[in-house]
Amino acid sequence: MKNNKTLYVTEQFKRKGFLFFLLLMFLGHLVFYFYVLNTPNQDLIVFEPIPDQLFDSVAPLKPRLKTSLVPVKAAIKSIAVKAKKDINKVGANDLQAIRGIGPVLSKRIVKYRNSLGGFVHLDLLYEVYGLDSTVVQRIKEQYSLISMPAIETISVNAASAYELSRLPFISKEMSLEIVSYRAKNGLFINFEEILNIIEIPPDKIHIIQLYLTYN
Repeated sequence: MKNNKTLYVTEQFKRKGFLFFLLLMFLGHLVFYFYVLNTPNQDLIVFEPIPDQLFDSVAPLKPRLKTSLVPVKAAIKSIAVKAKKDINKVGANDLQAIRGIGPVLSKRIVKYRNSLGGFVHLDLLYEVYGLDSTVVQRIKEQYSLISMPAIETISVNAASAYELSRLPFISKEMSLEIVSYRAKNGLFINFEEILNIIEIPPDKIHIIQLYLTYN
């Protein structure tokens, strides 16, 4: 009987002790909660907005490699597409692939080129009889002056009117005026003297000068 009573007292003590322990924990948490709630936080970090100017100055540089590759690829592709052939090496059959050029015109272009020893400028195509200016533009779109031929020059002070008339952009009338002026006034010293007696388009002057000497 005594043992049962002792056991009962022990159980009651444990139960009350456990309840007391829970009460202490609750009170401890309650005190801590009110402490945190009513105590200003000294370690609180305040974030202020960064000015736009400062943000731009410290912003990392955007990678440009990827975007710069696009124009480079486009340029390479453009070069590949627009690669032109040498006008001084093209054959008559190849020229017929251009719209507006048939067998007659293609042979005429090659014949005129051979008579000059090769084209020194693409504008010489305008001298080919029967070749329309629009067709010349189509030729320029596909062909360019890659190899420069050896130019056979003539002396403006010794050439006959016929020889001068065979030069690009020099008509028979022009050649006669040159020879007539030379006979009356003596030898030419420079090209400016020639320009004083005949009218030559400004964009053709540099081409004609390539064929003339003043010996």
